[in-house]
Amino acid sequence: MSGRVSLACDRGFTSVTFMLMMLVLVIAVGAISVDLWHLVAEHRDVAGLVDGAAISAASAVDVDALRQDPQIVQLDPDRAVARACSYLQANGGIGLCPGPKAEVLVGTAGVTVTMRRDVNLTLLRIFSGFDPSANTSPIEVGGTSTASIALR
Repeated sequence: MSGRVSLACDRGFTSVTFMLMMLVLVIAVGAISVDLWHLVAEHRDVAGLVDGAAISAASAVDVDALRQDPQIVQLDPDRAVARACSYLQANGGIGLCPGPKAEVLVGTAGVTVTMRRDVNLTLLRIFSGFDPSANTSPIEVGGTSTASIALR
């Protein structure tokens, strides 16, 4: 009879241990999913900022060059960079532009804007042992826009 009592006690302990391990697993998966969705949301936010800045910069058409040859559309590089940086500073909270967090490359008819942002992780830092290097995850998003003249 003592074997049955001991076996019954072991089954209860095993069930409790299994449920506690499942709870820890669910919390870990939840923490990872919250941080991953946070990264996705930040990526979408930065992508919208970069697209807006690229479109704004692509509207800086060199009017003098366009008057000389209406078939060739060129951008004024200084105005394009100023427009992209103004957009990023007003809407994205970028301090120095161009700088380490924002880059603007202007070609003859197109512009490419790249923005970098460090995303603060929330729950994953618990599982990293509060390692300071694991508190953020860098993202980098680029967008390109081309200037063109609509002919009617």
